[in-house]
Amino acid sequence: MRFQQSESDSFFTLNQWQRIGLLIVSILLIKIFFLLSAIKTHWFVAGKDRVTLGGRSACLLDIAATWGIFTVLYPLAAQVYYTYYRAIIPDLPNQWVVKMTRASSVVSDFSLAGPALTLNLYLGAMTIWAAIFAVLWHHLGVSAKHPGKTPALVTGMLLAVASFLWLRFTTGGLTN
Repeated sequence: MRFQQSESDSFFTLNQWQRIGLLIVSILLIKIFFLLSAIKTHWFVAGKDRVTLGGRSACLLDIAATWGIFTVLYPLAAQVYYTYYRAIIPDLPNQWVVKMTRASSVVSDFSLAGPALTLNLYLGAMTIWAAIFAVLWHHLGVSAKHPGKTPALVTGMLLAVASFLWLRFTTGGLTN
C-alpha cells in the first residue's frame, strides 16, 4: 500500500504540532473504544444475571458486538475530529459531519484493500482488527494467564502503530 502526502488528506495540511494534537485525539478515541470493548468482553466472559454461553458462541458474539460498537462509534469520531479541526482552524463552520453508513459498507472500508486507502481508513482498520485480536486473545485465555497485562499490551500496540504511522507519514510516504 502507498500513502503520499497530498492536499486531499487534511493530515498533510497540518503543521507538526497540529499533527501531534490530531495523534493525541486519535489515541484517546481508540482508548475509549478499547475501554468499551473491554467492558463488553468482561460481560461476555464473567457477567452475572445472564445466560452463560459456551466458548465459541461467546467469542463469536463478542466479536460481533465489538464490530457493532465500532460501527456506531467510528462515524461519531468524525465529529470529534471536526471539533479538533475547528479549534485549530477558526473559520470552519459549526456543523454536524457524522454520516451513519450501512454495516456492509464499513466491512468493505476496513478490509485494508483497494486503491482509496486513506490515513483515516488505515487507522480505523488497524483499530478494529486490533480489537478483534484482543477479543480472541481474551477468549483463548491468554489474558487469564497474564492478568493485568492485557491493557498494557493493547496500549503498547496502539502506541507502536501510532509511532510507526507518525514516522512513515511525516517522512513522505509509506511503501509496502
